[in-house]
Amino acid sequence: MTDVIRRTTGIVLASGMALSLAVGEVSADERKLAIELNAAQAVEKGCRVSFLIRNGMETEIGAAVFEVAVIGKDGLVSGLIRLDFGRLPVNKSRVRQFDLAGKGCGDVGRLLLNDVTECSGEGLTADVCLDALSVSARGDIAFDL
Repeated sequence: MTDVIRRTTGIVLASGMALSLAVGEVSADERKLAIELNAAQAVEKGCRVSFLIRNGMETEIGAAVFEVAVIGKDGLVSGLIRLDFGRLPVNKSRVRQFDLAGKGCGDVGRLLLNDVTECSGEGLTADVCLDALSVSARGDIAFDL
């Protein structure tokens, strides 16, 4: 009798795991709006920064604009810029590049995502998108909230 119960329990557990995989459960971390400062490259105009952004939220973002503070290696804010990431489909990664005019990459110590100035989509507000943000960086320039 106990063997039957064990086998039945094992089948039920295995079925439950298979069902959860088939349904494609999404963890809380995957429901984020993740932005990675991926690279910085010196260009004629200044410093070109490349971001990898992934919309892991449950709805498409029609327009996403972020206010970013550029902070030098000396710790002083050298300016505020607005970065327009455009349309961000659900579960799609995009690369966006922006030029920091007049700034050498070696002079930039940190980019601070200061605010979400626009985040449009069904049920979305700037605050909803700000709460969903997670940021990271590769390379010598820090990127944080």
